[in-house]
Amino acid sequence: MKTMLTLLWAALSLGSLSAQNGTLEQVFENYLSVKNALVLGDGKSASESAGKLKEALKMTDVSNWSPAAKKAFSQAKEDLLKEAHAISSTQNIEKQRASLGLLSAKLWPVIKEPGSLDRAVYYDYCPMKKAYWLAEEATIKNPFYGKQMLSCGKVEQKIN
Repeated sequence: MKTMLTLLWAALSLGSLSAQNGTLEQVFENYLSVKNALVLGDGKSASESAGKLKEALKMTDVSNWSPAAKKAFSQAKEDLLKEAHAISSTQNIEKQRASLGLLSAKLWPVIKEPGSLDRAVYYDYCPMKKAYWLAEEATIKNPFYGKQMLSCGKVEQKIN
């Protein structure tokens, strides 16, 4: 019986850690959907993805996060929600792109906290817009100009 309880406790603990990581992973995945829609110039998809991002942000559970990660998220959450709402409430691609720059600048301090995500994340810079975005790969795909200047920009930082 004691062994069963120990195994049950271990499974539940692992499940809560996965849920915590999954929640930030979900935030990042929804962010990437917004960013990728803007790369393609698809304001409708960006709006829909930003709505999902907003919901993921609202449901983020930071109870198992490090103190530094909790602080970074609590400082950024209101602004993240504001920018996600701004993107979700319009299909105007230029307004969405402006909000993406602000959203990215607020999300990066959360993402770059040690142990936040178990994957590579790139912090890219667009010198023409003087704005940043997050990406899942080193190849530059500029969401601020899309097809017009798809490869304009550079990787500023990388975390794994």
